[in-house]
Formats: sequence, C-alpha cells, structure tokens
Amino acid sequence: MADTAEELHLLQNTWVISEQYQQEEKADKARDYESSFEKICSFNTIEDFWGYWNKLPRISDVFFDGNEKIVIRNDERNPGEGSRKYKIQSQCLFKEGVEPKYEDAQNRRGGNMRVLFGKEDHAKLSDVWETVVLSLIGESLDDGDNITGARVVDKSVPYKKQINHRIEIWFREWNDEGFRNVLKERVEGILRDNGLEGREISFYQNDYSKWK
Repeated sequence: MADTAEELHLLQNTWVISEQYQQEEKADKARDYESSFEKICSFNTIEDFWGYWNKLPRISDVFFDGNEKIVIRNDERNPGEGSRKYKIQSQCLFKEGVEPKYEDAQNRRGGNMRVLFGKEDHAKLSDVWETVVLSLIGESLDDGDNITGARVVDKSVPYKKQINHRIEIWFREWNDEGFRNVLKERVEGILRDNGLEGREISFYQNDYSKWK
C-alpha cells in the first residue's frame, strides 16, 4: 500500500487480522467453527498495518456496551449472498500460518494470558487493545518467538445487560515460566499506562488432550 519500496518499514513477521462473527442464524450455526472467521487483511510493513488499521472501527465501537452493535459486511466466504449484518464476537491478530484456534499445531501445547474488562473500563478497551497490537507487531512483548497471536473477545451477556470483554495473548510453549513472567510484567506496564494498575492477569493452559 505504500508508494515506494524505500518508504517501507518491514516487520519481523507477517501478520493476519481476522474477525469472528457471532453465529445466530440457523444457516450460520450449521457451519463449523472455522467458518465464523473471516480474514480482513495481512501485512508485513508498518505502513500497510496503519493503512488497514485506520479503516477498521475501534473495537469498543462494535462490542456490546449496553446496546447491541451491528456491522455490515460483504461475506467473502460466501460470495453471492451480498451484504449481511453481523455482530463481531472477536478480532484476532495472529502470525501468518497460525489459525486462531486452540487445536492449531502451534497453539495446542501452549496457553494464553487473559485480561478482563467490564462496564467500568469499557472506554479504555480500544486503547489497551491497540497498544497490545502495536507491541505484538513491534515484537516488544516477546524476546523470542513464543507468541503466536492475540485476540479481543466480546463475552457480554446482552439479555442480562452484562458487559464483559477479554484480551488474550496466545503463545506456543506453556512450560516456559520465565516467558510468562516477562509477558505479565510487560502487560502490567501497558495496563498501568492506561490507568488500570493492579488489574488481574491470569494464564490458562491449552488442554491438548481434547484434540488428540
């Protein structure tokens, strides 16, 4: 997307942004889990990232905040269906070649770090998520190659008016305790910079036995 090759600032990895749509209609529920995801873009330069990122709505503008949020998309997975209305359940950023699912070969022996957001800090969700995204593509959260990606998920319960969002950072090797400690410390810094000091950070190990 940049004008000349000289202007490009290459990233260490190629990244893919995808959206997961909430499956509500019978036709959608009949499809498998993988079909709920749609690739939005891939990029390997900072210029291309901003070109795509600035066209996407802020995540707090499409997640439930007491009111249902609907987006209109042309579903590239099902050509011919035309524009449809969707509720975005999650936005994902993963390294190229890694699927945003636990049973992916690069995720199934790892785990994920989670930070929860509620009604009181919904307004800060977009800024924290953007900082996490920038930290990932800038390789400042991982000194090695353990992180595979991240996602932000809307876990709200609209009929109860419960606002629950979650940021997850996924990694491939669970047994590296030193990595988890460093990741927690760096994410704590992001939260502190956004006025969320002291927020609980939890880790969950993927259960590989489910997919053997």
